Amino acid sequence: MAPRYKNENRKQMMSETRERLVKAAVEEFAREGYEGANISRITQAAGVATGTIYNYFPSKNEMILAILSEIGTAHCAFIAEQIRQENDFVVRVERLLEAVFGFVRENPHQGRILFAMLQGANVTFKEHLNQIYQPMFQLISDEILIPGMEQGIFQSLDPVSTTVMIMTFYLGIGSTVDENGETPLDLKEVAAFVLRALGAKLATSE
Repeated sequence: MAPRYKNENRKQMMSETRERLVKAAVEEFAREGYEGANISRITQAAGVATGTIYNYFPSKNEMILAILSEIGTAHCAFIAEQIRQENDFVVRVERLLEAVFGFVRENPHQGRILFAMLQGANVTFKEHLNQIYQPMFQLISDEILIPGMEQGIFQSLDPVSTTVMIMTFYLGIGSTVDENGETPLDLKEVAAFVLRALGAKLATSE
């Protein structure tokens, strides 16, 4: 019992240490950017020795990739949960934008890192994020656009290229997000613009 208890206790301590390191790293990357981020400041903020970080992440590059994976996975899961609460495909488009930027408002540091990497010049980071965000791509295509087109709610368009345009549009809006995760754009107006582009047939009141 004693060795097993010690092993479980050690795993818990390692998990807690990793969590502190990730939290400190997210704040550091959000504030300083990837190039300016400093491992010593991260470990100091996490309350661990400098060398401890290498027990969890072999390098700063591996650390940011792991953080991007965590941010992207959580973001996609949040969006999917919000979207699937709605059956109306027009409302799903509206909820999509609300969910995308709702997550960013709730997690401004993560949002800042995300958009900085998406809009930056590092191809490796962009490719990594593209892979992570495939579930969001599939969600838009398979659970909004294609069924909406099949039901005649949206005009017939190529779902792949249309999804790419929506994702590109989303990235453009992301460039307007401030340090608090807020965008000056009215997301309802943005959603209405996207719906008009999709040729959505909106219900009208008598």
